Amino acid sequence: MGRRGGSRLGGVLFVALTLACAQERLQQGRGWEGVDGATVNGAGGAAGASPPRDAAAGRLVGDASRVDARPAGVDAGASDDAGRRPPRLLSLVLDGAPWYATQSTQGIAADAEGKVYVADYAHVFMVDGATVSTYLTAAEAAEAADPGASTPSIGDLDIGPDGRLYFITSWFSTTTGMRLAVMRSSQPHVAEPWIDVAPTTMDAGEIAVIDDGLIGLVSRSGFWTFSDAGGKLIYDPSLVASQGCACEDLAADRSGTFLYQSGCNGYPLLRGQTDGSGVGVLYPASDLQPSPIAADNFLCVARDPSGGFYLAVDDPNDGEPRLYHIAPDAQATSAPTWIETTPSFAQASQQRSSVYGFDFCSLATAPDGTVYFQTYAQLWKVSP
Repeated sequence: MGRRGGSRLGGVLFVALTLACAQERLQQGRGWEGVDGATVNGAGGAAGASPPRDAAAGRLVGDASRVDARPAGVDAGASDDAGRRPPRLLSLVLDGAPWYATQSTQGIAADAEGKVYVADYAHVFMVDGATVSTYLTAAEAAEAADPGASTPSIGDLDIGPDGRLYFITSWFSTTTGMRLAVMRSSQPHVAEPWIDVAPTTMDAGEIAVIDDGLIGLVSRSGFWTFSDAGGKLIYDPSLVASQGCACEDLAADRSGTFLYQSGCNGYPLLRGQTDGSGVGVLYPASDLQPSPIAADNFLCVARDPSGGFYLAVDDPNDGEPRLYHIAPDAQATSAPTWIETTPSFAQASQQRSSVYGFDFCSLATAPDGTVYFQTYAQLWKVSP
């Protein structure tokens, strides 16, 4: 996941094919039955030290193939009576996904009805149970913003508290050249132009909804917020900036707290405030320096509507994802809460592999606490 690089942007266009990340069109597959059972200030502040650049269909039965998925510090013999909650069910929602997957995080969101939205460069797909439909196309979005637009592309996507989808769209205009905008949608095949991003920044890595009508955006020029009033630079690129790496991701909550990972090998997980009051390293990558969380790289992140964030990391012990929950008041010196699943991600990868298995992911959390985990070719969920 984090071991592969590559830019996701070209000018203001979202690149569907990167130099280091090969792609292929996914084929419709057969479903699978799930298993039961140091802070710095904002744009005008002083910068801190910068890091270096850079399974077959069926059920799992019994424990014969069990992988010990407990991270360091978790007692393998701990009982539920000792305070450890039972494992949460990991199950496959969709196989052979139609999205044109890239070796990077993709836009994903989940609404209050349990519908999941996944974006590729040409579509926003909606997954309702095991049914997939095209919610919106890039051409429909660009046409709503600029009739006659050409070469449209969709970038990152998020959902607001009011259920509207926010997404980045780029296109070529015959009158003004390349354009970049944030758009919104509240019903299939309908897009509403919202903010023209191009006057302030000409690229976008990731976006995150902070509240209705307020988003955060990371670009090569820094961390921005956008509202009806326009854009505002909150942190300059010496503090937060898109590097175009494969596992770049951003999540924000209504309090204004955000988590950002550049997705580059060895880069840390940052936590900051969207009001400009500070941003700094929450957890470093553990292969470069001591960290309370074992992570070769940070893979994907999502806000928890109930508070805090979910985070998937590349675990160095088995090379598979491990899911954590980060509390709203998490401290850099203490580990986040490991979310144990049955099967473990390692077991599920062995038993039901797909193209690249769990090598790439995007996360979204529904209001009921279900965590959706989108891989290169599949959609999984971790039940509440």
